[in-house]
Amino acid sequence: MINKDDFDGNIKFGGKKFHQSTARDTLIKSVEDGDWGGGFFYTDNGVIKPKKEYFEDVNSCILCGSKNLLPLVERKGLAVVRCNECDFGMQNPRFKADRVHEIYEDTYCMDNTYSSINAVELDKIKFMYGIQEARKINNYITSVLDVGCGPGLSLYAYKQAGIQNVKGLDPGKYSKDLSGGITIVKDGFEEISSNFKNVSLVTMWDVLEHIHDIKYTLADIWNVLEDDGLLLIMVPNLLSLATRLIRSSSPTFSVDHLNYFTENSLELALKQANFKVVSKETVISEIDNCRNYLEFSSPYDSVPKNEDAFSWLTANYIHDNMMGSRLLFIAKKIKKQES
Repeated sequence: MINKDDFDGNIKFGGKKFHQSTARDTLIKSVEDGDWGGGFFYTDNGVIKPKKEYFEDVNSCILCGSKNLLPLVERKGLAVVRCNECDFGMQNPRFKADRVHEIYEDTYCMDNTYSSINAVELDKIKFMYGIQEARKINNYITSVLDVGCGPGLSLYAYKQAGIQNVKGLDPGKYSKDLSGGITIVKDGFEEISSNFKNVSLVTMWDVLEHIHDIKYTLADIWNVLEDDGLLLIMVPNLLSLATRLIRSSSPTFSVDHLNYFTENSLELALKQANFKVVSKETVISEIDNCRNYLEFSSPYDSVPKNEDAFSWLTANYIHDNMMGSRLLFIAKKIKKQES
């Protein structure tokens, strides 16, 4: 039995070692410095602003339609607002749909992080945990599609778990036939149902926050799934304890993250797309990062002193209160007339 602490880098290696060994320290510095790449921003009288050819203003929540939007954070020209009605967060100004691909064509890249030995070790465990949890709901999963699968590490994990029909979709550079009969289709997220049908389980690991039209994508996945099929989603948690503490300096707030989900807003998005949430939790505690911050140390580059005053702050406490770094939801496809 796999426990979610088994793929928690802060617990497995310690926060400082984990960030250094997976090149996250370099990524975090880049984000903190506002080194977004691509020339998406310009400076006007000392103020960094988004260029209008890349960004557009949003007047209402793209999830619930409310105009009650509250400023949340701003860093180096990147602004995020939060809907006061449904809790959904989003860039505003927001990257235009036809320019989003340009984010990934310049300096933003996590290849060094994802390919590091420690990250690969933890990711394998994470993917196996996802299959384990999905099988608690449906023990007869015969096919899996991973949307946004990158180089396909998740697909090998699914094969290892005994699932024969395994496929991936990624719009990036990873499209190729892998060993063991695994295929990664290179296509956009708007083309999911044109490539796949009657899938038992669709997984999306840290993908939905990048997608411009989340309503279309979730509806398209509904079409891909067989009756009572499952959708597993992991996304950054806007209300994680680490993000609440570190705020605008958190790498959660990045130019490639168009959407910021909370427990309430992710459940709403799935309900709108005719899914019923059957399992929800948070994973990845960032326990060392949180303790460091509370002890007046650098969140990512220090080793916690573990002051007695914070003895109540444990990984279990964080997850019991849905304040882990990631939301992990499993939802079941339901008939549209039942929604």
